[in-house]
Amino acid sequence: MNKKIGIYAGTFSPFTLGHLDVATQASKIFDEVLIARGINPAKSNDLIRLPYESLSLKGFRAVTYESLLPDYIKLFEAAGHDTTLIRGLRSGYDLNDEQNMLAFLREI
Repeated sequence: MNKKIGIYAGTFSPFTLGHLDVATQASKIFDEVLIARGINPAKSNDLIRLPYESLSLKGFRAVTYESLLPDYIKLFEAAGHDTTLIRGLRSGYDLNDEQNMLAFLREI
């Protein structure tokens, strides 16, 4: 059976309650949400630390990746999974930035 996988990618330095809210909302849509931390040498490479240990995080998995994000996503698509990139928006400025990022990712 093909799983519906949501990939929530970022450096998460630090992983905030806002990030957790986006992931929690995504968990209502997907079978599994991967909190995929990209390695960025310019930022802290500490492991993801969730704000509250008591939260139930069923359906989440924290992973790291070092490749280009489109290549990482293709690994799951090649395995036959329905894969979606998850992004969070705080304002109209974020929407503009995300549209530019989408154009860039499609190009590479």
